[in-house]
Amino acid sequence: ELDAIATELRHEDGVLRVTTPGDVLRETWALVTRDPDSAADAFETRGRIRGLAAVVRSSAAHDPGHPGHEAHAGHPSAFDRFVSPDGRFARVEVRLEDRGIRHLNAIFDRTDWRISEQDAMAGFIAGEAHRASRGLDRVISDLLASLALAVVVIFFLVGVLFRSPRLALVSVPPNVIPLAAVLAWMGLRGLSLNAGTVIVFGVSIGLAVDGTIHLLTRFREERQRNDSTAAAIEAAIAGSGRAVALSSAAVLLGFLALQVSGFLPIRLFGELSIVAVVAALVAELTVLPALLMLTMRGGKTR
Repeated sequence: ELDAIATELRHEDGVLRVTTPGDVLRETWALVTRDPDSAADAFETRGRIRGLAAVVRSSAAHDPGHPGHEAHAGHPSAFDRFVSPDGRFARVEVRLEDRGIRHLNAIFDRTDWRISEQDAMAGFIAGEAHRASRGLDRVISDLLASLALAVVVIFFLVGVLFRSPRLALVSVPPNVIPLAAVLAWMGLRGLSLNAGTVIVFGVSIGLAVDGTIHLLTRFREERQRNDSTAAAIEAAIAGSGRAVALSSAAVLLGFLALQVSGFLPIRLFGELSIVAVVAALVAELTVLPALLMLTMRGGKTR
């Protein structure tokens, strides 16, 4: 069963190496017989298997040049690293290429299914890569849920602040567009979704909601002084639009400085943040005024 699972794992995209207890015994048998082609004969009898295991342990204990010589000092031999002393438990070691948590979790899910299909054995997946991928997957899910909650909270806060459900609805698209822009850019660049990139979404919402509230506040003030929605929008853009643009430019320069970093995650964070700043500014100065024209034509905003 272990060899069957190992064979399927070797055909997985991104798997660099798979080592089983059987591989250790096959290599030992090939060395004993001095015939590399005889490795498949290592499991002809149970006695041969026990004998090969004893040879591996004995060689590790007495040969200073043997890779398992540290077993003599209380550390496991090459075979003991894969099989428990009582022979009830065995381990398959898999080396994986880091291709993102989505790819790794897909491999883990398929392997879990293969293990569950085995009637003669029970098993589980362990190791640093498995813990990290599953943990990051949960972190990303929690962060995305938090972002969704943030959008809902912003909607209600804007509605309460301006006492206008229409303004609350108008505030949503300019806050969501930067998130969509960052996701689109990540798709174009082939960047994976991870804990670092998800943090940029929080930055995006913070930048977008700041400019949106500035412009909506100014629009409400101008609407109370003007009967024309178009005139109020023009006055709001002329008054607060420049301040929002200058504030975004200052933030943009700060993130541009991250592009000279020698640490790739820092550069990617800066790059995605730049996309978020630009998208937020464009949404605030183009999409928000258009939505105000469509939704606030009749009556004055209190």
